Amino acid sequence: MTAVVAARDYRTFPPVAENIDRPDTLSQTLLAKHDKCPRSAYLMRKYKTGSVEMDRGTAFHEVPERATALMLEQEPPETTIPGEVCRELADAVMAERTDLVLPAEEQDAVRAMAWNWGESWTVDPETFIGTEVPLEVEIGGWIVTCKVDLIEGIGSSIHIYDYKTGLNIRKREEIQRGFQGKLYGLAVLFGVHRETGLSLGAGIEDVWFYETYPRYRDKDSGGLIKKEGVWTRTELAEFRTALERNIERFNESLETGDWPARDGSWCSECPAQAECPIPAHLRAAEEITSVSEAQDAFSRKMALERESRRLQGGLRGFVQSNGPIYVGDYAFDATVTQGNEVKDWGELIVALTRTSEIGAPFEITDHVRVKRSTKFAKRKQTEEEINAA
Repeated sequence: MTAVVAARDYRTFPPVAENIDRPDTLSQTLLAKHDKCPRSAYLMRKYKTGSVEMDRGTAFHEVPERATALMLEQEPPETTIPGEVCRELADAVMAERTDLVLPAEEQDAVRAMAWNWGESWTVDPETFIGTEVPLEVEIGGWIVTCKVDLIEGIGSSIHIYDYKTGLNIRKREEIQRGFQGKLYGLAVLFGVHRETGLSLGAGIEDVWFYETYPRYRDKDSGGLIKKEGVWTRTELAEFRTALERNIERFNESLETGDWPARDGSWCSECPAQAECPIPAHLRAAEEITSVSEAQDAFSRKMALERESRRLQGGLRGFVQSNGPIYVGDYAFDATVTQGNEVKDWGELIVALTRTSEIGAPFEITDHVRVKRSTKFAKRKQTEEEINAA
């Protein structure tokens, strides 16, 4: 007799056994967690943990703040500072901040980033507004807080720089969609300085946000690599409306203890994955909590890639001899593509230059040939194939 398995509901969950206290303010970090998964925001408030990565960021962020102050207090103000001076500032910060846990390799990374920053950064006293600027903005009955690494004002635009001390460089489209830059822009346009009460947003029409990576320098310009997002005042006002809805949901969770869990790529950054009510095997991202687990996962990934290449080769040989393979509504098949390929770029450039300078005859067919290639890959079946099955 076949056993009957009841459906299990992982969309809704019972209230948490112990709710968190109501915070005095809402930080950017907490709201960013809540934006993707309210349960991760709950866990962040429940467990206030630290990490080496956070300590590394804290140590580095003090270097540009001190270096900028040092430059601007000169008479006249300096616009640049030697990388070696910034390395010394980094060592001074790490010597003073005995509360930070920084392994030797992380201390090396902080010194290297400090040197890169000093060798590539320019401060314009005419546009400079501040470093480590504490801002607050009222949204949905809450005071939302954030601290911005560096702000410049250029014409009717505000330029915000946020230093990222990790290894990952995000794509521009990710930053454009991202939460942090929009919230910083919102705080600049509609908020005030937490200590002085002054507003920075008067007359500002758009905000440019740069994720800046002090580990890397551009080979051509020598400057730090950065990726940007840009939003108008109208776009940030729309973001504010969306944020008000999420904050209302935060209020409800404080009252009811109902903190929904949603899986996604952000699971890898969850404060306490072990307490997620969604079973680990159903989450989008595997829980990896140690170097050894990361190495094991990487080894499995490489093994799967080798197996994938082996299977790809076998399938390619079968299709070459027997034709397409059909499984479900997919087919594995050979697709022939055709395009143009330049025979010799050097000769093409010379020919174009001669045509431009002395009017020499030019025939594109002399420099381009047709290239055909065969790609073996999965595709959706056509209606004719499905009907013929």
